[in-house]
Amino acid sequence: MTVTRSDMTILGDDALFVDRVRASLVLYCQGTVIGEAASTAYHDKRNAFAIAVLNSPNSFKQRVAYSVATDSNVIGDATTGGTVALDTGNVDTEQANVADTHLDSAVSSMFNSFFNLS
Repeated sequence: MTVTRSDMTILGDDALFVDRVRASLVLYCQGTVIGEAASTAYHDKRNAFAIAVLNSPNSFKQRVAYSVATDSNVIGDATTGGTVALDTGNVDTEQANVADTHLDSAVSSMFNSFFNLS
């Protein structure tokens, strides 16, 4: 079996997964973006987006979660390397297999693509 777009959609819709993505997003905004040097590439846009996220994390969590669910490490963890198909009956359990480090890495690597969400 291979990972499917259905797996990614089911993971991206899962409330537990979405809340974990929210935590990772808030952590990245607070711990990295807010304190970064003004000389960092795209800092003004990154900082404005980070402030918007910190002011209303629930407004961004779902949209970011859909992108994070497509990250190869994230979906690989959730599907045990593509050997477990996700469905509404198992996704709560399977999403717990996604390593926090993989969530954090996905948020970090995708962050600059989120500027226009606010």
